[in-house]
Amino acid sequence: MARAPSSDNVILGKGEVFFDRFNQASSPPTRTGFVHLGNCDTLEINTQDDVLKLNSSMDAGAGVYKQVTRKRDVTFNITGHEYSAPNLAQVLMGATGLTAQAGAAVSGEVLATAALVGATLPTSPVLGKYFRTAQREVSAVVVKSAASTLTLGTDYLIIDAELGIIQIILTSNLTASMDITVSYTSGAATDLETVDGGTDAIVEGALMFLPDPSVGPKWEVYVYRASFAPNGALGFIGDDWGRWSISGSAQNDAVGAFGGSTTSPYYRLTRRVA
Repeated sequence: MARAPSSDNVILGKGEVFFDRFNQASSPPTRTGFVHLGNCDTLEINTQDDVLKLNSSMDAGAGVYKQVTRKRDVTFNITGHEYSAPNLAQVLMGATGLTAQAGAAVSGEVLATAALVGATLPTSPVLGKYFRTAQREVSAVVVKSAASTLTLGTDYLIIDAELGIIQIILTSNLTASMDITVSYTSGAATDLETVDGGTDAIVEGALMFLPDPSVGPKWEVYVYRASFAPNGALGFIGDDWGRWSISGSAQNDAVGAFGGSTTSPYYRLTRRVA
């Protein structure tokens, strides 16, 4: 690789970012394996020193007499676009999971209580509202007010059968203050991936960057142990590509528990020069 100065050292960076989230239930934390973070358009390293200066009081220029670094923070910023479950769990300080629904015949599930339906119609607070069934993938739906069967299209609409979203129409022919119930058949669903946000106090792990720059030297990055936190809002509605952002701080791993050493306690950049 060319020595400076050389235009061969100018970089237009591209590459792949991986994160090995540690299992905090173990003591010390243990590795779980690297996950590809997908298309990331930002990976930045920032070294911030807290500097203490002593200025000279012996002359009018009052120049710096002594300067030391009191502390140092090595931080990272990553911005990505892929809303995979592991990525969202890291951004939302949460955990991933899987849930399933066996499918069953459900009878008389209460959508709205009599108190919500209200005695004075048509000003009932239930009219025009949306309700969600306890299970998903609903079919053979029957909605009732007490013993009276309501009419699809006149009294209610099935807005989304997959999610079980039912709306009571504003002009519904409800005639009494009775519970609104629904009976249906739910389908089996064994592939429901979940992310429970805000459940974890700590998200930490190893960070790895494999370079593939358009131009410039190929510097690999390996952070032995970093603690991450959300950096900005996570958007689900917008006029541009959705994106997420996290920031992290490298932790000292001089003891070598996660690959560091006394000579390289935070992270290491590596490239082939031959």
